[in-house]
Amino acid sequence: MDIAALEKLLGSDRDTAMLRLTLASSYHQQQDSINAIKHAQNALQLDPDYTAAWKLLGQLHAESGDTKAASHAWEQGIQASVRRGDVQTGKMLQVFLRRLQK
Repeated sequence: MDIAALEKLLGSDRDTAMLRLTLASSYHQQQDSINAIKHAQNALQLDPDYTAAWKLLGQLHAESGDTKAASHAWEQGIQASVRRGDVQTGKMLQVFLRRLQK
């Protein structure tokens, strides 16, 4: 994805949780964890039940060595998956959380 083109959409009527998650993923691919985390958090401000954003945020924290923040993100994602009825993502996050806690 062209990050510059995506960032031009920020603040417009197309600034959505999905746009923010796409930016987070794009920054993650470029190994820019600071911007990736920022955009994942922004996605969750726009949609607190966006399970894919919780999943990515936990992954970003785990990769940076912040296991406490990763656990928190995945726990929040599990709760969001229950509210949203996203059973598959909830199960996946439970597995990630168990692996992290070993």
